[in-house]
Amino acid sequence: MSEKEMIALECPHCQGELYQPLPWFKKASFLCPACEKALKAEDFATIIAALEEEMDAYHAELIHGETSATGGCCGSKGHCGCGKGH
Repeated sequence: MSEKEMIALECPHCQGELYQPLPWFKKASFLCPACEKALKAEDFATIIAALEEEMDAYHAELIHGETSATGGCCGSKGHCGCGKGH
C-alpha cells in the first residue's frame, strides 16, 4: 500500500469517517478531527495490517498473474473446489 494512498476508516469513538493517508493512522497518537478524542496507532493496527496484506497480494497477482499464498480464497494454484472456478 502506498504511503500517499488515502484510506477511510471509522473512528472507534464517534463512528465518524477518518479519511487520511496511511501514515496518519500509524502515528503513536492523534486526535479524531470530528470528536477530538485521542486515538492510537494500535486502535487501527489490525485493520491496517489486513489492508496492507490484501494490497500486497493484489500487487503480486498483478505482477505474477497468479494468486499468492496469502491471497484469494484458498491460496493455491489450480482448482480449489470453492466454486469460483480457479
